[in-house]
Amino acid sequence: MENISASNIYIQTPLRFTTIPKDLIYDFLLSQEELSPKEFFDYHRINFYSKAIPYKSKKELNTLAEKLFNEFQENNTIDLDKIINKIDYKIIKINDIDNSNIIGKLDTKLKTITILGVEHYSQHQINFAKAHEIAHIFLKHDKYIISENILNTGESHSTSIEVNQNIDRLEFQANYFAACLLPPENLLKAALNYYLIKYDIKNRGFSPLYIDLQPCNFENYKKIILPLTKMFNVSQETMRIRLTELGLAKFSFSSSDDSTNRPSTTNNTIFTSIAERLSSATKSHQSQGSSTTM
Repeated sequence: MENISASNIYIQTPLRFTTIPKDLIYDFLLSQEELSPKEFFDYHRINFYSKAIPYKSKKELNTLAEKLFNEFQENNTIDLDKIINKIDYKIIKINDIDNSNIIGKLDTKLKTITILGVEHYSQHQINFAKAHEIAHIFLKHDKYIISENILNTGESHSTSIEVNQNIDRLEFQANYFAACLLPPENLLKAALNYYLIKYDIKNRGFSPLYIDLQPCNFENYKKIILPLTKMFNVSQETMRIRLTELGLAKFSFSSSDDSTNRPSTTNNTIFTSIAERLSSATKSHQSQGSSTTM
């Protein structure tokens, strides 16, 4: 059965709009209680004067992520839990998983980030879920959303303060910020350059690094991409997306290639779906930005 909470169907409860069916029952019961206006607004964090979600370019998101990384990095690594605590949120870790495939939860009212299945999901998945929720907070998205669930597929859904909020813009910003935070641009460029020099790999006109299924190029994948994923503790798919986005590498794997010959992407399906959404959302994001004051 399809997970209704992950769909784009909004439900109007007596108190708000939501994508979560159980909120309908909860809010109906809550509406029977006598609440003062202040209690109502404080509980639901509703702000009828909230402004439209501001546009942020990819360059700006990259710069903000780099700034955050530099602020918290120690020996070129960052502790995501430390960032969460620093921004006055509580990190909750749960070993169990539920049948909704949720890996991360954000609650802006309780100021908590919950990670589920910490012994089940890969560290790559957990890191991205944390970075995604950190992005929402750092970009001040708590002005616009009450809560969010992120699934193990990379898909996420938020309960907004106002139903007409541009949730897609929020999610694009959070996904892109997270992708920039985990392998920050300057450090990634330096690390890649180190390996290019070490293995005497020349730019042959495509990009600094070119990967296809030719034995020599496939060997470069193993010598460079795999060490980079280990260095930054991200998946191969995340590294591929980031290097491609920065114009540092070109990957040529056609859909007709024998999948058994491709570099392994075990546990990386979460980032494949994110890559597809980032690609399609980028076009929409940029077109919106061209008519929006930054």
